[in-house]
Amino acid sequence: MILFFETETSDLIRTDVALTDPQQPWAVAIAAELCDDDSNRVAGIDTLIRAEGRRIAKKAEARHRISAKASERHGILEVRAMATLAGLAGKATHIVGYDMEFSRDVILGVLKRGGKKPTLWTRPGLEFVSLIKPCALMCGLPSTEETGEPKLPTRNEACRIMLNEEPVPDLPEGAPVAAAMARLIAKVGQAKRLYRHLVERGALESVGDVPASLERRT
Repeated sequence: MILFFETETSDLIRTDVALTDPQQPWAVAIAAELCDDDSNRVAGIDTLIRAEGRRIAKKAEARHRISAKASERHGILEVRAMATLAGLAGKATHIVGYDMEFSRDVILGVLKRGGKKPTLWTRPGLEFVSLIKPCALMCGLPSTEETGEPKLPTRNEACRIMLNEEPVPDLPEGAPVAAAMARLIAKVGQAKRLYRHLVERGALESVGDVPASLERRT
């Protein structure tokens, strides 16, 4: 089974400190759908997570429009959210997301800082699939790097070019938290459709073809 997963976070991952460092970002909200091989949902979770005194960087809040106050008021305890997510991951053979390497490491850091076993999320045999690089090859946007590699598209760019879909709009300042959660759930839907598109066109020869960086990110 496949677990499609997306998250909103408090900040970007820092490369100068370990994932166990409290300065690393936490998951402000998560959305996941456990699906069969035809991408039909059989179980899932979408929830805000309590801030419990933690901060959200201004740039991150401006992007997803979820404040620490809102997450504290409407979210559930992190330990409960992670337990449910780990339970869903335990049923899956693959976890798929648009920028899954980032999302994977955010959750791994959350578990480690909470004193939980990393294998709840990264057990042997479970493969993580990041869609952004295969989408970059298919979109063929002009390179902005000296390497000449295609520009990494935003999720909305990939959906526009590959699926001819309208973008999931950004939220204005003051948007209700319900709108932020609806946007996160919509991002899971985008990931599902992009995944099916890539598979159907043979662009994902191996769903596990993702660089393994867990050994380097401790």
